[in-house]
Amino acid sequence: MQSRIIQVLTTAMAAAVLALPASSLAEEDSLPDPAVMVEETAHEILRELRERQDEMQDDPSAAYQFVEDLLLPVFDLPYATRLVLGRHGRDASPQQRRDFGEAFYRFLVRSYSDALVDQDLSEIEIEVRPTRGEPDPSRTRVRTEVVRDDASNIPVDFALRYTDDGWKVFDVTIEGVSYVTNYRNSFDSEIRQRGIDAVIERLRDRTRRKEQEMEESIEQDNG
Repeated sequence: MQSRIIQVLTTAMAAAVLALPASSLAEEDSLPDPAVMVEETAHEILRELRERQDEMQDDPSAAYQFVEDLLLPVFDLPYATRLVLGRHGRDASPQQRRDFGEAFYRFLVRSYSDALVDQDLSEIEIEVRPTRGEPDPSRTRVRTEVVRDDASNIPVDFALRYTDDGWKVFDVTIEGVSYVTNYRNSFDSEIRQRGIDAVIERLRDRTRRKEQEMEESIEQDNG
């Protein structure tokens, strides 16, 4: 649960890197510094999360929408899907890759929104380390650290690449563990044993069950 909320926060900060449109790259000789933009918005995002946490606990759909609004603009879904599928992506059809990416994305949004509802954000701060040198448009890493009240700081890095739509996040690494690598290892044996279509359906089913649980919870609260 703790790792999911950390991923939500760091991905949320990455939304700042889209503040400068890609067209400005032609007007300047250097890429916008993602670390600077992340740092400028970190406190603002944490403030909004803290102010709205009661609302999200009362209405889990608000948490879902909050996470989707953050992830959708900055998450490089096609590239992340390709990395997660690994060699299985080469054997899959274009439609299967799209279906897997969509099912995986919905699964992540649902998982992260559940974490937002349950996590105490009052004990979390985020520090962003400056970027060293000129950012590489093909792969740039922004290093951050989640600072907690008990001093058990957690290093969190996220990887971005520069696209026509600006910087996009494609991986998050928490305490040295890459989420792309983690999910790739998790899905690899399942795809080999059951096939990619079965994995897609399992992800869809888990998301549907989570959504049904959310709707039932809202109905009970309003009943």
